[in-house]
Amino acid sequence: MDARLLNERINTDKTASLVAYFKNRKPTQFPPPAGFKTLNSNDFNIFVFGGSSVIISDGHPFPKHLQDLLNKKSENGRKVRVTNFGVLGIDSYNVTYRAWQSLTGLKVKPDLMIVYTGHNDYNNAYRNIINKDHEGLFDLFLRISYRYTGQKFTFSNQKGFSLSKSFPDMKWFSIFNRPKFVNLAQMAGVAEISTALYEQYNKEIFLHFQDNLKLLQKMCSEAKVPLLLITPVGNIHAKPFGKTDIVDKYYDQGMKETNREKAFTLLRKAQEHELFTGDMRVKKAVRDYLIGLNNHFTIFTINLESELMDRDFSYSPDEFLDYFHLTDKTHSLIAEIIVNKINTIPLLAQRN
Repeated sequence: MDARLLNERINTDKTASLVAYFKNRKPTQFPPPAGFKTLNSNDFNIFVFGGSSVIISDGHPFPKHLQDLLNKKSENGRKVRVTNFGVLGIDSYNVTYRAWQSLTGLKVKPDLMIVYTGHNDYNNAYRNIINKDHEGLFDLFLRISYRYTGQKFTFSNQKGFSLSKSFPDMKWFSIFNRPKFVNLAQMAGVAEISTALYEQYNKEIFLHFQDNLKLLQKMCSEAKVPLLLITPVGNIHAKPFGKTDIVDKYYDQGMKETNREKAFTLLRKAQEHELFTGDMRVKKAVRDYLIGLNNHFTIFTINLESELMDRDFSYSPDEFLDYFHLTDKTHSLIAEIIVNKINTIPLLAQRN
């Protein structure tokens, strides 16, 4: 019964609901970041914006590592202050609003603005609209699985995150395990995925992201603040869920492939086609768009995937906490990459 109901729901066009969701959004008011009252215009101020990826770590997030590195390497004695404006769960819409708040509501203007966003544009749209009606499906099987597997989602190794009473352990279990039953329904032949619908959803998500980034660029340009965009990365080894004959094929081939570059290509294809994963990851359209914004003058981009590939990054368990949250080791590496980028920008290198 649940499998047939799933088939009906996944093939119901939700494009209109998604467009309305984007059109009717109102910005969320969040508290200011820690330490904002002590900002000093004599310092070299960097403001960092993003969702949980700039907050959660098993040690320190990259903004903290970045501040430490820059202060060690500062040649003119000017103190570097990195302020983390990150908020759990926000996407590019609220990132842009939070950036606007910082530029209009604070007396201190940043010397550089860093933005790491993209995952939650897909994650929130899929969880709140596209796959929202999956909730309640397979609940009996999920409750039995929850009881007998003993799997817990305490996130005890993730500093910067704590479980909410309104979002208990069982709900997290369902989010990350319901896709397995969606896979089983496909394998049993009772659920068929219309990829054309999901391609349209992803197009709408990208257009919304693009609109937000255009506004962000305009704000930074008017404020004369350089903007550094970082393309988000996801854990390619974390199993994606989607149309099984596409996703599972690429994922299984990628996990077996011994050539690093070929394996990465296959696993990226699997990730690109995910539709039901508990934590959705950014799509290629967003990464390519961010890379294309680099004008080498006022907007700069770090292609993080490329940078990590050059450093023989392995996407191992000690580099990711889950689908896209990073370990302290990876946060530290990203900070080093940012420092290297800043040193290639004459205007910023001279200020620091």
